[in-house]
Amino acid sequence: ATHLAKSPHVNELRLADISIRKAKSLANRLQSDKVAAYKVNANNLKRLLKVAKKVDVVVNAASYSWSIIENSMEAALTSGAHYVDLAGIEQIQFNNKWEDAGLTAIIGMGEDPGITNLLAAKAADEMDSVDEIRLRDWGSVNSKEMVSSWSPAAAWADFAEEPIIYDHGIFKRVPPFSGEEVYKFPPPIGPQTVTWHAHEEVVSLPQYIKGVKYVDFKLGIPDLTVVRYIINLGLLSDRYVSVKGRRISPRTVFTSLLPRTLSMDEVEEKIAEGSLTDEQECITVEVKGEKEGQKMEYAAYVLMSLQEANTIMPGATALSYLVGTPAAVATEMLLKGEIKTKGVVAPEGLNRRERNALLTGITERGIKIRDKTRTLYSFRVQSLEDILAESR
Repeated sequence: ATHLAKSPHVNELRLADISIRKAKSLANRLQSDKVAAYKVNANNLKRLLKVAKKVDVVVNAASYSWSIIENSMEAALTSGAHYVDLAGIEQIQFNNKWEDAGLTAIIGMGEDPGITNLLAAKAADEMDSVDEIRLRDWGSVNSKEMVSSWSPAAAWADFAEEPIIYDHGIFKRVPPFSGEEVYKFPPPIGPQTVTWHAHEEVVSLPQYIKGVKYVDFKLGIPDLTVVRYIINLGLLSDRYVSVKGRRISPRTVFTSLLPRTLSMDEVEEKIAEGSLTDEQECITVEVKGEKEGQKMEYAAYVLMSLQEANTIMPGATALSYLVGTPAAVATEMLLKGEIKTKGVVAPEGLNRRERNALLTGITERGIKIRDKTRTLYSFRVQSLEDILAESR
């Protein structure tokens, strides 16, 4: 919203939230005549249709909920508007409706999914065939009190879900916290333990990057062991249990005790008082494949700290900036008519020109993408002189 409020291509920006206090607080912060706040329960399609009337793009940044996704997409479709959201892959089932309407719905247009998808597709563009795509994510927050930089309910639900890996044409369910490895992230993070984690890219990338043999996603956080214990204790179970004659859901009780997500004003306050001191957010993409009979490797990463995010946009965390910025760039491109692909599509499903324009827009807003491609010459075609020259 902060990006879009400053955009010359946006004439009106409607902030809709179930909490009118939150919507008004952000609207006041943005200090723009083109911003208005609305109280909306996104489970109420009638109300959503009213607030989405005559808009050009609907952006769904609500905590993941299938009913909210369905309602938001229906409201956009009915209004003749394009659509952008930050998570999910099941939305592809509505592709025909969106193609028939001549509209675009870009799903999972955040950090990961989002930037990761674009970088994997960029690597695939340079290769004749892709063998492996491995995605890694690290996130850490240093704070004197417990804080949530992401929807706590959504984050913990993801930990409890069985991850999926893609292996030679088969999607395989694996146990939570399995596939443990120590992965070397760039400085200042360094080597950290990561495990398989439920994520959309594993499902979407094989649909768009044909022939890929293996895709996985692993996540690491400082308190991974604690999270594993909590899951194993059943505190994230949504099955009702009887406690002193009452039936309750452990997940409902647990998530209700977690701190709510910080607003931008609160982020600034906690930084100023010295409570929130640091944050590191990093995603890496590694792709292996072939080009003209030679093995190729592509590696890229995005790294941002709390200080970097706040320098670019006061009140943002590294996580919120990396997630919100790609969605804002995609929204602006849709408004300008720069995305011609129709239907429901994940970022890697856009055409090459559109994907490159998205990456350009993302980097122009201060997100640094560091990448490199390496060709591994086969011994059957590499001369001894070449091998000796490389060793020197």
